[in-house]
Amino acid sequence: MQVLFSGAAPGRDRTGPLVPPAGELNSEQHRTWVGRWPADGPALAALPDVLERSYVRSLRRYSFGLLRYRRAPGRVDCTLPGGALFLVLDDLPLLAGPARIERRWRIVSGLLGRPSPQTDPAQAILALGVERLAGGRNHAWIGVTAFRSRFLAPLPRFLLAVRPVWALVGWLYTGYHARAGSSCLRALAASPELGVVR
Repeated sequence: MQVLFSGAAPGRDRTGPLVPPAGELNSEQHRTWVGRWPADGPALAALPDVLERSYVRSLRRYSFGLLRYRRAPGRVDCTLPGGALFLVLDDLPLLAGPARIERRWRIVSGLLGRPSPQTDPAQAILALGVERLAGGRNHAWIGVTAFRSRFLAPLPRFLLAVRPVWALVGWLYTGYHARAGSSCLRALAASPELGVVR
């Protein structure tokens, strides 16, 4: 993953959507704050669910409440009214330690993404994590790698006349993605489990 704008001050977001010519979204955002950290096993074991809920809430908030969330064994389904799959996330192994938790999912399908061609083995990955730093600080991040969004798809040759409009759509989508990711990180910083110490 690429870390863009890596020199941000603590307590501020570091946001970096990057759209390469291939039409993939690669983005990583960070937030650091002075906050709580679970001291015991059960509370620490609950952090992966806290991360997932924070992500799903930001998706719902930025879809104006249209997305519905369903946890199935080994995956997360986000659907639109009527049941159309908007986003499907397959669980990847949890990376966990006493001072670091990272949830990872493979983005496998849904209306939002384009299928990867057979010749392209790259898999879209969503990672959301938090770690405890020195001085009572928490550091959280959310990142997407190799996500082939429909909104970033290259245009067919016969549609090149609308390229400026499609570029605007892609720009708006990357902005939407950055806002939703930032919202997720802000929610983690405000959560009862990890929230800012006042």
